[in-house]
Amino acid sequence: MKRAILALVVSLCILPVMVGCAKQVNAPLPAMAVDQVDATVNSILQPAHAFAARLSAAVQSTDPQIHVELTPAQKLVLVKLNQALNVADPLEQAYHALPTSTSAAQLQTAAAQVSTAFSAAQSAIPVTGK
Repeated sequence: MKRAILALVVSLCILPVMVGCAKQVNAPLPAMAVDQVDATVNSILQPAHAFAARLSAAVQSTDPQIHVELTPAQKLVLVKLNQALNVADPLEQAYHALPTSTSAAQLQTAAAQVSTAFSAAQSAIPVTGK
């Protein structure tokens, strides 16, 4: 009985992994992506860049219709997002030019840091209509 339950639990744990992998392998890559790592990281970096660029421009703007004033805590969160992007960008460019397993690991680590910083920034800084 215990073996049957264990086999069922193991098969239920493995099934989503196998199905998930099959979907990823068969899914077409976006244009210009060299592989799935490149595509996944790009899907993390692009929205983070858009958010950071828009917000940074609004903070630096002298136009009162555009300018956004952030609290010191919000500024720190935005700075951390920009720093994470500054680390990830050259790693992504290097990986895109010459993918290796070492550069993939470095890039995935940097992308995770961008994702974390992006989530923190989105939580700390509400998007306004400006």
